[in-house]
Amino acid sequence: MKSATKIQRRWPKLNRNSIISDGPIHAAQVSSDSDTDESVSRAAIYARTSTKKSDNHYSIDEQVRRCWKQCRKQNRDVVFIFTDEAESGRNTDRPAFQEMLEKAEQGYFDVVIFWKPDRFCRSIVDLVKIKKKLNEHDVEVRSVTEGLGTSSAVERGTYGVQELNLRDTLSLGDDNE
Repeated sequence: MKSATKIQRRWPKLNRNSIISDGPIHAAQVSSDSDTDESVSRAAIYARTSTKKSDNHYSIDEQVRRCWKQCRKQNRDVVFIFTDEAESGRNTDRPAFQEMLEKAEQGYFDVVIFWKPDRFCRSIVDLVKIKKKLNEHDVEVRSVTEGLGTSSAVERGTYGVQELNLRDTLSLGDDNE
């Protein structure tokens, strides 16, 4: 089993203004250029694949690239990138996912951004539990594709409705992709 630390070491440092090219990207702990600007939120990106061979739309690099682009649009400072490659989303027992939760509890970032909810976790029950746990530590949960967010009352209400709609997208323990 890979440790998230090993995954992070293979990625060079980037800063918020780094340009993500169309080629492969490799990043994990990202240097911050907003140490004194508290108006910029600190973001963590989470990406996961179920297999080593994923199509380009689901590859780790493509997920990170899309999340990074979203962070730049929203003026978020990416401080961590967590990746679980060839890890099932059936449960949350994944090395980088667990490290992400630990870093969130320690206050290292304000928001977790992921490409699609099924890349974050496959179980709606796990999604609701993780969202609640992260919100207890003032960490938002955001999906790039679903507009899933928890930072305002409107988003939390929309999230509740989306939780119900996600039952069509996410399974309760299905291990497919």
